[in-house]
Amino acid sequence: MADGAIQALQEAGMKVGGADGVAVISFDANKPYLQMTLEGLINCNVECNPLHGPKVKEIIDNMEKGIQPQKKELVDEEAFFWDTITQEIINARQY
Repeated sequence: MADGAIQALQEAGMKVGGADGVAVISFDANKPYLQMTLEGLINCNVECNPLHGPKVKEIIDNMEKGIQPQKKELVDEEAFFWDTITQEIINARQY
């Protein structure tokens, strides 16, 4: 959806992202969208971590073996901002 919003804004002649454009917030914190954040097209990119699935599978597999899960199991999620993200952060991501 961020792509469509950015395209529509640009086609309407509006500046997108950065300090003086229309703020765009995305929930696609994968490498291509983080690159757009680095480029200043997306102001904030909030992660919806796809590694929840493997974590849930691990918990289910362990429960089937009689291993009780912790009361709280977490998968880290982050928010990335156009003015603080770096190429090193993007390169270090798993997805």
